[in-house]
Amino acid sequence: MNAGRITSERHVWRLAVVVLVGVSVLAAGAVAGRRDRRSANEFDPLGFPGDDSVVTAHVGARTADTLHLVRAETLAVSSDSLPVAVWRVQFYATTDLAEAEDLRERAAAVLADTVTVEFETPYYKVRAGRFADRDEAESLVVKLRAMGYESAWIVRGRGDAGER
Repeated sequence: MNAGRITSERHVWRLAVVVLVGVSVLAAGAVAGRRDRRSANEFDPLGFPGDDSVVTAHVGARTADTLHLVRAETLAVSSDSLPVAVWRVQFYATTDLAEAEDLRERAAAVLADTVTVEFETPYYKVRAGRFADRDEAESLVVKLRAMGYESAWIVRGRGDAGER
């Protein structure tokens, strides 16, 4: 009885191997057949013949021209619209907007420079001047300290090129 059972188990294994091999062969044939049946309108970017020569021929010839155009476009922007570094003098900071605005009005009446209130969490900062040169900002620091604002100090900010 055992001999019959062993023989039938071998037949099952052989049948399983034959089925797996057959499925593998059929699947490989179906994939190969699918590639052959491709229509003329399909495009396979990975299978394009000679794609390396097409890319390098055009890119290598135009790289210098493209960089030149990018630089030219960058330089064509008006210098009046570009932000530039400016020097300001901060002489007061508070969390009270009304206090900052009141001080701005009083300082603007005394100083010949622009006085602004800028909010940077959590403070309203009162700043004066808009100088391209740090030496000018230092002279304003001396003037503000003489007026009683001992903590006046120079800060670097950004402004428009057309502003002062």
